[in-house]
Amino acid sequence: MIRPRQKTHIKESKGFSMLETLMAAFFLGIALVGILGSIISNTLLIGVNNQKSIALYDLEQALEQMQTLKPSEILAVNWQLWAQSNLNMQLPQENIVVSFPNGTGTNPLKVNVKISWAYRQIPINVSVEFLKAA
Repeated sequence: MIRPRQKTHIKESKGFSMLETLMAAFFLGIALVGILGSIISNTLLIGVNNQKSIALYDLEQALEQMQTLKPSEILAVNWQLWAQSNLNMQLPQENIVVSFPNGTGTNPLKVNVKISWAYRQIPINVSVEFLKAA
């Protein structure tokens, strides 16, 4: 026996309700803010790392020059002038400082080389310390 179909009262939907649309927009906005924050953060990190690579290259050039010199010759060089004429010095406010923490009459000579610069008005520096025997 075939039963007659019963009518069901299903409400036909013609689209999303206003509440559903607002909730979807809210969650989409939250997701976009998170993605945008991540993009900005990564862009800043790329800039800092690019400048750090340049500074490390400059630091390496100075260290290579020092390796060819005797300790007395390292002491005699004006490293500020040397850097200006031998390095690109392309970073904002880039500066090289060579210091001798244990004094100038020690053997081996302890040398500290520091390169500093500014990234978006934030001071950054990289330094290396090594011993140079006579």
